Amino acid sequence: MRHVLAAAALLCLSERAASAQTVQPSLDVRTWRPSTDPSASLVLEPTATPGPWSYNVGVWIDYTNRPIAIGQSGSTTLLHPIDNLLASDLTASLGLGTRAAVGLDLPMFLYQEGASHLPASAVTQGRVPTSGLGDLAVTGKGAIVTNDDGGFGLAVLAAVTAPTGDRQSFMGEGVATVNAHLLADYSLVFGSVQATFGYTLVTEHHTWLGVKFGDEVPWSLGVLLHPALIRGLDRGDRQTWEVALHGWFPAGPGDPGSQALSPALLAISERIALGHYRETYVLLGADIGLTNAIGVPTVRAIASVGWAPRGHDRDHDGVPDDVDQCPDIPEDLDGFEDTDGCPDLDDDEDGIPDKYDACPQVKGVADPDPKKNGCPRAPASERNPEPVPDPHADRITDGDGCPDEAGNALVTIDTTDPKLPIVLRSPIQLTGVGNDVTIDPSSMPTLCGLAQILNRHRDWTLAVGVRPGGAVTPENAVARAAVIARELCRLSHRDSAAEPVAWDSVARQPGGESGFAFVVLVGAEKPGEPVKLRTAP
Repeated sequence: MRHVLAAAALLCLSERAASAQTVQPSLDVRTWRPSTDPSASLVLEPTATPGPWSYNVGVWIDYTNRPIAIGQSGSTTLLHPIDNLLASDLTASLGLGTRAAVGLDLPMFLYQEGASHLPASAVTQGRVPTSGLGDLAVTGKGAIVTNDDGGFGLAVLAAVTAPTGDRQSFMGEGVATVNAHLLADYSLVFGSVQATFGYTLVTEHHTWLGVKFGDEVPWSLGVLLHPALIRGLDRGDRQTWEVALHGWFPAGPGDPGSQALSPALLAISERIALGHYRETYVLLGADIGLTNAIGVPTVRAIASVGWAPRGHDRDHDGVPDDVDQCPDIPEDLDGFEDTDGCPDLDDDEDGIPDKYDACPQVKGVADPDPKKNGCPRAPASERNPEPVPDPHADRITDGDGCPDEAGNALVTIDTTDPKLPIVLRSPIQLTGVGNDVTIDPSSMPTLCGLAQILNRHRDWTLAVGVRPGGAVTPENAVARAAVIARELCRLSHRDSAAEPVAWDSVARQPGGESGFAFVVLVGAEKPGEPVKLRTAP
């Protein structure tokens, strides 16, 4: 027997006195509310958001046993305003950009029953209504630190409730509330550890049976586990196990240390992704009360089903993401290796882009004649077999504003190789984080050397790629490549001198181990005309 909330004298208040007061109880005492995030478990959820315009819908059903009990004068028997409660929540959310999402949660009680002839000071009509609505919640989420690749993540969660619920049902506060949380998550190989801490502001405080309800400080702490790591379990890696503690503390006004206002519960759940693309999911779980606070049930059983449709061809090239080796870069569909999902800018790898190559499937050499450009021209015996460093890469005075110092070449290019491989003596150095980077001054001579080569060959465009990895996301890598390309265009006084491309387009070029790689694209239709490239968004 639990939840003794009031002395017998409080239950003896007359119906007349109670009728002059507000509708009772005018409280939402539910100690659990589902998340609108499609990847959430019973209590815990990831710091990441669904993604731009990605939506989901879900239905939750829960059975709650005896969440409230009150005492009677001269008797050890407790009254239970709610003995059994069958409730449901309809949830939905929508991703806004890559770091934000909004959602809705509409709770309703499908059936509830409990003691009748309750005093009006407890429930105005003497018993709780059988069915009705709870308070509607509008939720928001913003990712501050993402951890898609593991490690630490941080997000802010917020919710605003509207007084749409039946005020006699224990699911209607009667006033608006505002809630904000910080969600911290540390992702590991086996799962993740999560914690939340926040504050709930109740816009109008209320006293019920001598207990003054005020603001709250909600909290949670738990772990998510992937049973796929246990040998023989979940070979498809579709399940997520959750064990979490959650509750809140009273923040006042009233009794900050009140046990009646300090719920604590233990949540256990299993989430299972269904279907080939795992767009449908089910969740089964239980909430076990650990204290005698108001709203803490003996047990709460919960089940849900949700649907989160997602696109499966992000770059819209006809190659599904699960087999697309370049899911963010569209395939060029030119009849050459079109099934891998990666564009082939130069099918025969002769350094001449297919758009300008008269023989795109046969290695050739550059030729000013568009009908011969990229086609085999002379026997190898007639060409110098030794690499010829470009003389404009040694920083000799040329009036370009770059430092001039004779010595070993900073940049060399083998003009006898159809691929025109570029080798840097020292890797390019960037300073800054994320997309906000600049060229390190120590690398300016190297860029000047590259610019000199491009000035000598006005029909060349240099495709620049930066390798992603660690803290450098694919988006960051393309942004960094753009910084280098812009500087080369500035030094070369030619807008078409360089273009940023995704790493997949240049990864096989020499020098890729340094984190930077280049492809020389030959054959702009006329000097100064840019070579059009596909790059990652």
